[in-house]
Amino acid sequence: MAVKGGGRVVVGLVGRHAESAVLAGCLDAAAAGTAQLVVCDGEPGIGKTRMAEELTAMAQTRGFVTVWGRASESEGAPPCWPWRQVLRSLSQSGGAKVAAAIGVTKELAVVAPEAFPEEVADRIDLEGQPESRFRVFDAVARFLAEFAADCGLVVVLDDLHHADVASLVLLRHVVAGVGSAPLLVFATGRSTELGTQPLLDLLCRPRTTRVSLGALDRDAVAVLLTSSDQPIPWATPDHVHTLTGGNPFFVGELARAARIGQARDAIPDTVRAAIRLRTDRLSADCRHQLRVAAVLGRTFSPAVVAAALERPVTSCLGGWDEAAAAGLVMPVDDGCLSFRHALVRDAIVADLSAVERSALHRTVAVTLETYYRGALAPRLSDLAQHWALVADQDAREQASRWARMAGDEAMLRLSYEEAVRLYRQALRGELDDAAQFAVLTALTRALRQATDLAEAFRTCGQAVALARSAARPDLLAEAALVLEPTAVELLDTTLHGWLTEAAEQLDRCAPQVRAQVLAHLALSSVYVNESEKASSLSERALVAATGYADATTAALRARHMVCSGAADIDERERLADQMLVLADQMDSSANRILGYSWRIDARFARGDLRGVAADLENLDWWVRAAGGPTARWHLLRYRAALAQARGEFPRARSLADEAFQTVEPLGHPAAFPVRMALLVTVDHHCGTDREAPHVQACRTTGPGTAATPGHAYRIMDYLCPAMVLAEAGYLDEAAAKFHALGPIPTWRVPPFHQLIMYAFGIMVAVRLDDRDAVNELRTLLEPFRAGHVVSGTSVEHYCGPVALYLGLAAAQLGELDRAVDDLTEAEGAAHTAGAVAHVVEARTGLATVLARRGDITGAQALATRTIRDADALGMAPWRSKLAQLAQNPASAHPLRGLTAREYEVAVAVGRGLTNREIAAELHVAERTAQNHVQHILTKLGFTTRSQIATWITEITTRTDSSS
Repeated sequence: MAVKGGGRVVVGLVGRHAESAVLAGCLDAAAAGTAQLVVCDGEPGIGKTRMAEELTAMAQTRGFVTVWGRASESEGAPPCWPWRQVLRSLSQSGGAKVAAAIGVTKELAVVAPEAFPEEVADRIDLEGQPESRFRVFDAVARFLAEFAADCGLVVVLDDLHHADVASLVLLRHVVAGVGSAPLLVFATGRSTELGTQPLLDLLCRPRTTRVSLGALDRDAVAVLLTSSDQPIPWATPDHVHTLTGGNPFFVGELARAARIGQARDAIPDTVRAAIRLRTDRLSADCRHQLRVAAVLGRTFSPAVVAAALERPVTSCLGGWDEAAAAGLVMPVDDGCLSFRHALVRDAIVADLSAVERSALHRTVAVTLETYYRGALAPRLSDLAQHWALVADQDAREQASRWARMAGDEAMLRLSYEEAVRLYRQALRGELDDAAQFAVLTALTRALRQATDLAEAFRTCGQAVALARSAARPDLLAEAALVLEPTAVELLDTTLHGWLTEAAEQLDRCAPQVRAQVLAHLALSSVYVNESEKASSLSERALVAATGYADATTAALRARHMVCSGAADIDERERLADQMLVLADQMDSSANRILGYSWRIDARFARGDLRGVAADLENLDWWVRAAGGPTARWHLLRYRAALAQARGEFPRARSLADEAFQTVEPLGHPAAFPVRMALLVTVDHHCGTDREAPHVQACRTTGPGTAATPGHAYRIMDYLCPAMVLAEAGYLDEAAAKFHALGPIPTWRVPPFHQLIMYAFGIMVAVRLDDRDAVNELRTLLEPFRAGHVVSGTSVEHYCGPVALYLGLAAAQLGELDRAVDDLTEAEGAAHTAGAVAHVVEARTGLATVLARRGDITGAQALATRTIRDADALGMAPWRSKLAQLAQNPASAHPLRGLTAREYEVAVAVGRGLTNREIAAELHVAERTAQNHVQHILTKLGFTTRSQIATWITEITTRTDSSS
């Protein structure tokens, strides 16, 4: 409806019945305990804020608490400004007690320090904890859910298109992290400015409703016009609807223009012109106050305006009353005023000349420095912005100085993207080399935290160049230590070069810096496949780090990565013990989590699943104590891997999904691949759906050309999809990816993925009947026969004893006696470990080989005994193979060592086909068919094709008789 009163037209909620019904439904869902996000978008003036007011009115009648946070259109707003307003309001409404009760006060103080002034933000280790933002944002989500639990909560985030990226990331975290709570978040934004990735991600999430406000129709415009205090004889609904395009704000402005006696032929044709009509009727003092206020921002302090005008606050009161009566400003919280609409403020600023605007920004900047002296932290960005808009050289220097301080504040508040913007602004000033280096390294750090790696390396390169030109190896080391390896070859090679250059001049660096450089260079050397160099450097780093706790942590991490290969389990266990001792000395939860994680990795590598379970209890305790989604993700992924290893497949899937959901909303780069690694391993035992999305994705995506020669971290991009496709039966696609890896001797294998790559490679090569690849990979895997196939660090899944893959290789190569020995060994190792699914897999392979060797009775007995286990575990594909072996052992083709492909060729020879005909029928090259025939002759001890034909007839007759 439209509301009359106060000598002005108040545009009410007209023509929005359908949208109101949607909001009521969302409010019902929130009241029932399912958190909701509503994104309301539309053009300026279309009524988004009015919809928010309608929602909060509905919510308040139902007992909900409602709070508002409005993003500032100025780039000078503090980091996370909308959320700071929300948290401040809630802290004043009982939220401080709620935060204290659930132990999140210090985390909330990072986002909104003024709401929790007793907390000190630097108590959180922002530099040493890459997941600090995740942990703090998780605390905000928990706090909102807890506050809402009592009576319900509606949070309005207005003008979100003006918000900084951190505010949007926090919103995404809240939406993902609060599932069951009477909470509704209502976000408004302009349709043309909702294109940022965090907002687009939000619109695709469950429990998100988009309400797009369009133009009012003619009837709604007519209702607005009839609600005016005075009739407007010339303002017909059709004419006004055409002129305004159905924009309710513009309709209201036309109504005001008519009410003040504006003639029809002088009616403004734009919103800006309509607002100018109102301001032109005000007194000169009032207009001047509004100009200063508009430069300050949409919401402003009357006291600051008075200080800028060098007038007493009381002398300005009449001007504010005049502006309020004209419908231009309104009172808000904390004694501040706000322009009634962003368009009002925009119109006033737009009417300022360039000279006026520059002068006012200088005046406002000087006033803010004086007025808030001693409490400038929330206003640093504002000061940088005002000085940046002053048109002279002195102001440029001031803008650079304030921007650098504002960037530091943004980093402290975890607003990394805002820090990037501010540091870049700081670089526009005239800086000496030392100041420029400091800003460049700060910008590099912010870019890294914002995950813009390419720009981080480019900026770090500028800092390195400055250090070189100044002949300062200590600065070169400082710059290079900001970054870490990325698994992107070009970037890792670049970083390795910088660290190598710094290491060559260590005699000019402080002892702790020397240790840090050696540790980082060792880690970098792993990523560029310089293993011997990495080993030596990591040993030197441990010695150099003695007496320096942080450096020792870095050195231990580097040494652990160096020793993540299959031959270094003993040393990894020693390193885990050293990390736990250091954790006690430092009282560091993060290091305790690392130590127990390393110990769990080593136990997986030994096949000690009982030990894994025991250490998971220790890890669980410290993860709970430390908090944070990344630590919890590690715990859950380990639990998922243990469940998968034990054959508890439904539990493994559930835990993998839970782990994924813990960090996926935060954009963790490993969230998806870690989940997929475990689920693919489960599929191997329970069956692969050929049409599953991840299988189809492997068919259509991924590398299409040969890999960059041997770059270690690209190999899994080829090999994992090849395995998925081979398991699903898409052999041509699997072969394309497998062969794109190039010759196996050229593979550069990361130490921690040694066994997984060799084992996966054997499985794919067996499916593709690539005997040469099977033989080469078996040779590489043989030295680790006593081990178990897992990653050397951060285990994602358990793939069984190494002997299992040696047995598969021997069977494929026709070495049946060796295959029996290997598979028997694998069965025993899996049984000792408690890896029951791999016991079933080893027995299935063993029964198959026994049948091929002619031990029909043994094959039948083993298959029959194993079927029950496969049934109990839900291993449908393996149960099917076992049933076939139990009923018809001859189906395993006791062909004296022939592979499945060779058997197909033998059958074709028996039918009298030539090599060319065999090649055409089996879709292989003629040379390949010829090689297969030669292998068959050699294995069977024959010299002629007719002998093959006679023998295959006998085998076929025997198989038919058995059936």
